[in-house]
Formats: sequence, C-alpha cells, structure tokens
Amino acid sequence: MRMQQSSTVLGLTLDNGLLTAAEFKRPNGSARLLRQTKAPLTLNPLRDEPELVGREIRNLLNQAQISTKTCVVGVPVHWMLTVHVKLPVIEEADLPGLLEIEAERGFPCNVDELQISTQLYQTGQGERYASIIGVPKAYLERLEAVLVAAQLKPASFSIGLASLPEALTGTVTVEIADSRLDLLLGTPAGIVSLRTIESAFDSEGADRRVQT
Repeated sequence: MRMQQSSTVLGLTLDNGLLTAAEFKRPNGSARLLRQTKAPLTLNPLRDEPELVGREIRNLLNQAQISTKTCVVGVPVHWMLTVHVKLPVIEEADLPGLLEIEAERGFPCNVDELQISTQLYQTGQGERYASIIGVPKAYLERLEAVLVAAQLKPASFSIGLASLPEALTGTVTVEIADSRLDLLLGTPAGIVSLRTIESAFDSEGADRRVQT
C-alpha cells in the first residue's frame, strides 16, 4: 500500500521487550498525533511464534484504541551491522563494485543474508566516505510476519533512531534502552556512524551510572 492512500499512519517500534506506537493523522502534509501507547511485550518477536506475538500486539493496540493498519516501522539499532569506508578517487561507475567488495570484506556474514543500505558523505576537506549498513533479512522477514499477524500493513522499515528530531543535523543522538546505549552520528547527507554499546551502566542499588 502506498503511504498517500492513507490519511492516518502508525509509527511503531518493537525493541527491548517494549511496544511503542503512535498514531498520526496527516492533514495537508503535516502530522497530528492522535493516540500513542507504550507497553511491555511478554513475547519475543524474533523467537516466539509470529501468530502469538501478533495477537499480543493487536490486543495492546486495541486497548489503546489504535485502529490504523498502515504502519512505518523503526528497526532497532542493535540489529544493525555497519562498515565504514574511506573512498578513493575513482570513477562513479566503479563505485558500486567497490562498495560491494568492501561489504563482502567487512561484514561477518554473507552479504546475501543482509538487507543493505549505503550512505555516502563528504567531509569539509573533500574526503568521501561511505557507511554501509546491513540488517539480517531473516529479522525483517520475521518482523513483517509478526506485523501481518497483528493485522497491520507495514509500508516501510527504517532505522528508528534516525527518525528522532535533529538526528541528521550533524549531532550525536543517544538513546538509552535498558542497559544499552544506541548512538547515531548523522548529517543532512546521511548517517556517518551507528553503534550500540552493551552493558553501558553500573548499578548501585536503585542508582545507575554510565561507565564513562
């Protein structure tokens, strides 16, 4: 389904055992928040049966009175694999072949198992770089099956962290997910760096401190 066919759209993430959903109406090209919810999931989208996970998600959305079916889905950063490449001076026609070689060399798995997106950017000194981002296709296929079981129609999958305000304005965006830190450095040209830091906190009783 094309996005313009629906006047409302659902933004959705499933990360760290948590469902986060926001329903928007899109009058005249703008976006107005209608309803939102955040609720824990008892089932794991990657491990449990898609039909059961989908039923749980549908029940949570119904409880929040969210009825929109068309959704855009934020994919967790810790699903991502990244390769960063400094590009030599080459003909543009040779660039796809170079990026393919760098992906095969840099990723710890067969590139055929990944859904790959490439972001090109240039420094103020004129040096060119590429961020090659890969997500396991099996994860996306499983996630899509869960969403279909929840009676949803996924229109797109993208990096959830990149959708936050000012994420692509030359700043570092940090999101805390339980004991994990997700970091994104983005520019208007695209994503420069993307990283997950596991076990980023020390706990002392009820207090948590970042391991500086």
